[in-house]
Amino acid sequence: MTNLCFSSPNIFGNPNLLPTTNINYVLSLDKRSQNSDFSTDFYINDIQNFISTEYTEIGLIYKNYSHVLINGYNLHYLRKINKKSSMRFVYNYSDINSSSDEIAELVSKHTFRINYKYK
Repeated sequence: MTNLCFSSPNIFGNPNLLPTTNINYVLSLDKRSQNSDFSTDFYINDIQNFISTEYTEIGLIYKNYSHVLINGYNLHYLRKINKKSSMRFVYNYSDINSSSDEIAELVSKHTFRINYKYK
């Protein structure tokens, strides 16, 4: 019989971590009317000393990644169908530049969501 247990990795702290700092730029545009709302955001997030984890032979350790750059945009559109219902469409695009593939794996490059609301 095969043993299907999973054991968590050892997790180690790091007293040498530096604080994370970032500079965030956002440009937003909004257009609202009686039956619809539209907004878009363009952003740049320049992060220094990003704290994340890394798998090693001994387990999971916390470490600083010297530079992570996240660029992207969000699109939101809300349409009122009638007095009781509406539809919302949301699209997000994120582009992450980092020396670590593990950091890039934490964020989806493209996400799309549709919500229907009925009161």
